[in-house]
Amino acid sequence: MQGSTLAFLLHLLLRPGKSLGKGWFGVYRALESCLVVRLCLSTGIGSLGFCIGGSLMVRRSVLAMFAVMAIVLGGVVVSTPAGAVVDSAVVVPSPNAGTSTNQLFSVSCVSASSCVAVGYTDTGPAHVTLVMVWDGSVWSIVSSPNAATSKNQLNSVSCVSSSSCVAVGNTNTGSTYETLVMVWDGSVWSIVSSPNVTSFDVLVSVSCVSDA
Repeated sequence: MQGSTLAFLLHLLLRPGKSLGKGWFGVYRALESCLVVRLCLSTGIGSLGFCIGGSLMVRRSVLAMFAVMAIVLGGVVVSTPAGAVVDSAVVVPSPNAGTSTNQLFSVSCVSASSCVAVGYTDTGPAHVTLVMVWDGSVWSIVSSPNAATSKNQLNSVSCVSSSSCVAVGNTNTGSTYETLVMVWDGSVWSIVSSPNVTSFDVLVSVSCVSDA
C-alpha cells in the first residue's frame, strides 16, 4: 500500500482544495486517484508521475462521458415533458402554376395565418417567378412580375408584416445572371432596381427587420 498512500498524500498536497474542501466527495476523488495509481504501479505501466497524470485523465474521461449522457437524457426529458402534446406535421394541398416544374425555395411567416412562399415555375418557353400566400387555411398563387423573358427565379423571402415583404433571386438571359429584387406592399409585388457587379450576380438570401 505504499504506492497508494504516497499517491493519496500527493493528491492532497497538489489538489487540497479539490479534495478536502468538498467533504466526503473530495475524499472519494482522492481515493479514486489512489486506486488508479496503485493499479498502474502494480502492473508496471509507468512511473508514479505518469500514473498520477493518467488517473486525472481517467477521471476527466469518466466525467465527460457522464456529462454527455446527462445532456442527451436531459434533452430527451426537456423535449418531451410529461403530459405534453407533440404536434404532428400535416401535408396541406398547394397549387401549381405550370404543368412542368414548380419549385418553392423559401417561406416567411409573420403569424399562423400569414405566410409567403417563393420560387419559380417552368412554363415551357421560360422560367417565371412563383409566389404563394397562406391565409391560415389554403395556399393561393398571387401574381408576381418578371424582369427577363427567359428565366426568373426567387430564392428567398422575408416578411415583417402581412403587408411588407422582400423577395430576392435572379434572372438569366443567356450567359448573364442578374439580381432580382421584389417588394410586397400588401396588394402587389413590384420589381425594384438592384445592382450587379459581374456577369453572374445571384441573390440567395434576404432578411428584413422592419418595413422602413
